[in-house]
Amino acid sequence: MKKILGFLLPLLLIPLTLYSVLLFGQIAGTVIIGLAFLIGIAKFADKKERKFMIILAVFSSLFENLNVALGSYQYLGVAEAPIWVGLGWGILGLYLIKHQKLLAKVPNNITYALACGLYLVIWGMSGFSLAALIPSIFGVLTIYVLTLSSNLPSSFFLSASALGMLIEFSGTSFGIWTYFDQLGLPIPPPLASLGLAYASVLTFALWLSGMD
Repeated sequence: MKKILGFLLPLLLIPLTLYSVLLFGQIAGTVIIGLAFLIGIAKFADKKERKFMIILAVFSSLFENLNVALGSYQYLGVAEAPIWVGLGWGILGLYLIKHQKLLAKVPNNITYALACGLYLVIWGMSGFSLAALIPSIFGVLTIYVLTLSSNLPSSFFLSASALGMLIEFSGTSFGIWTYFDQLGLPIPPPLASLGLAYASVLTFALWLSGMD
């Protein structure tokens, strides 16, 4: 029970950060996530995990700013990706690494069934559109392929995808960031593609840091 609570309680950081940014601006997110990042890297991470967190934070910041520059999305009140976003990626990575033993208790067949169910729901949220079908299929396949290429459990990659979708859905619902189509019109977040991206970016940072 204690382990389950330890897995669920840190998720409160998501609404706390988003609501604070909505009320007080992007600086509030930087203070909250910056403090959490420092605590994580100083108190909970070992040397390899610290390297992983820093690489993930730097890489994701570059990734985020590139997409903002390309006009894919925009953050509330600023022209670039806020500092707290990259740091948040680092916290997400540490959170999943620290819970990998708990996640490993989920059998692969259950994980893949849950992945299919998750992406089916996401596809349904799009109205079962053909445009969302392909990334939904690739989302499940990404979890499978990354599992084959890693020492981490399949549930690690499913959790990365699911948390990525939760963060993106919450962030856009709060209005903290907005996605745009090729014409510059606001659109709902492409959750299937984003779930795939979260798992892939985390894995790439793991490989770069030598954690996997």
